[in-house]
Amino acid sequence: MAPQDQDQHTKGEGKLRGFFITTGAIALVVLLGAAVVTADSWKDRLVVRTVHCEGNRIVPGAELLRLAGIAKESKLYALDLGTIQRRVALHPYVKSVYVKRELPADVVIVIDERQPIAALVQGGLVYLTADGVVLPAITSDLSFDLPFLTGKFPAVEPGKKLADSAAREALSVLAIARQGSEECYRRISEVHVSDDHDLLLYTNEGGVPVYFGRGETAMKLAKLDTFWDEMGRSAGELQYVDLRFQNQVIARWNRN
Repeated sequence: MAPQDQDQHTKGEGKLRGFFITTGAIALVVLLGAAVVTADSWKDRLVVRTVHCEGNRIVPGAELLRLAGIAKESKLYALDLGTIQRRVALHPYVKSVYVKRELPADVVIVIDERQPIAALVQGGLVYLTADGVVLPAITSDLSFDLPFLTGKFPAVEPGKKLADSAAREALSVLAIARQGSEECYRRISEVHVSDDHDLLLYTNEGGVPVYFGRGETAMKLAKLDTFWDEMGRSAGELQYVDLRFQNQVIARWNRN
């Protein structure tokens, strides 16, 4: 074959190869597009059958579902999970929330609840968390048996935090007591903040005043626990207990 004819033949083969490559690439794109359309069509057929909640002990599930606003038979993949989470997070008892899809037809709302640690009466009943967040009263299947926080405080507002430092320390007493043991926490029926910002506890058993003062909370609670376990007498015979002195517990008993 002459060199000129060979060049023409090579060019022809190159064009033909380019044509097949281009055609193959187009076919591949078409196939991939068809696969995507098929996948999307499969997702479009999925609808919501059930919505359920996890992690809620205080907030009724019906209230969370109302806030979520997910209609049954909604398209599962058309749901904006971020918007749903923001709606549920509006509830004051919801500390955090995560919404997820569970194939083929479920939506799950997972929440972490704020836990009240004390009750406060101020123009009505409100609850307080360990970090001072004010929670409104709530109708719940879970009943609260909480110590009361008493004293003269500025007006509180649900969703806000207590500004009073002595009140926050009073809440920390209850939080540390509960971390120590449920028995230690249940021993306290009230924490009172006096006008000079000292703390005074009252016991559930016998309503005994316990002068607590400020600071050294864990040590004082340990002393109270030890004293209470070892006193060997009825709480009704106690006038008061004083924990404000280092390394000792002062107790005054009623005279028989």
